[in-house]
Amino acid sequence: MSNWLDLRFTKYKGRSLPEIIFLDPNWFFWSCEQRIFKANINEMLAYQADSLFKKATHIKPPFIGKGRPVVQYFVNQRSGKFSHIKVVSDTIMPSELGGAPLLTRTVIDWSIPRNLNFYDRAGTESIVRQTKVLFFGVDFHMSRARAEDFFDKDRNFDMTSVNWFM
Repeated sequence: MSNWLDLRFTKYKGRSLPEIIFLDPNWFFWSCEQRIFKANINEMLAYQADSLFKKATHIKPPFIGKGRPVVQYFVNQRSGKFSHIKVVSDTIMPSELGGAPLLTRTVIDWSIPRNLNFYDRAGTESIVRQTKVLFFGVDFHMSRARAEDFFDKDRNFDMTSVNWFM
């Protein structure tokens, strides 16, 4: 997209959507559910929000190994909230990992923590943080330019896959 608009309303006024989703993914998904971007007069902003939503729910996991990468989503047994993800080969059985994931998909989907538990702010922030580590390493600072660049690169997304693996 490369020409991301700045928001002209809300607490994120002056920020682009890719920057916002890395800062506050729960707010972004809530805004999409509330149709905040569609209610706005600017059709381009609505288009960008829709595109970003699709990409944020279809991130192609980075993977070096045999087989195809799959993403396992784990839940904290006590709280019932999202815990963490693991990217593994489709040749590894869940029983080999020491605990069964709640679900397995072919993509990283940032909306899953919110779908599991409506207001799981910590979960949505955690999955974004874990994704940043997978793509960029532990000590990576996500600037506006880097956030926009990540969402501009089609190679980071699998928009054609059937997402449910199991």
